[in-house]
Amino acid sequence: MGAASGDDGAAGRADNPFWRFSWQVYHRAGVAEACLALQAREGLDVNLLLFCTWAGRCGHTLSAAQIESLCAQTSAWQDAVILPLRGVRTWLKTQGEADGAAALREAVKAAELDAERVEQERLYRAVPLTEGAADIGAMVANVLIYFGLRGRTPAPEDTADLVTILLAGLPHSMRALDLVRRVEDGG
Repeated sequence: MGAASGDDGAAGRADNPFWRFSWQVYHRAGVAEACLALQAREGLDVNLLLFCTWAGRCGHTLSAAQIESLCAQTSAWQDAVILPLRGVRTWLKTQGEADGAAALREAVKAAELDAERVEQERLYRAVPLTEGAADIGAMVANVLIYFGLRGRTPAPEDTADLVTILLAGLPHSMRALDLVRRVEDGG
């Protein structure tokens, strides 16, 4: 999601509700930074993190087996496509504006966003979910299961970033304090 955060036209490229949810959440204040910090610190796949959030927003708690399966299904795509594109884009950013590097970086950035969209489409199809009532407990549980499968427990800085992401994924009618308490209490 982070490749083309300023490219508002990409919101309509996929017609599944998960992509629309991710696009809206990712572009809320502080969410991109929180996602990228978790990606850098914990090695999390932002798309999978957003899927865990979206599943809870739809009222579904995912099993550890489901999340583990999703990890297995997306890891090859991440390794072979998304990470190399991200590496090229990041390297090109250091090359400045000379010799067409900026234009090439924009093209790679668009390709990276398309690769993210493909991964999200795969996640959406792998675990078909019906949209139901948002469930804070499910949102938190899904994210904590994902952390647990990575052999991690959220540190305080992780909790702060997770709260930012989860709050952005909640309907406005749900209370922030309840979410903070649930993340700190482990679900």
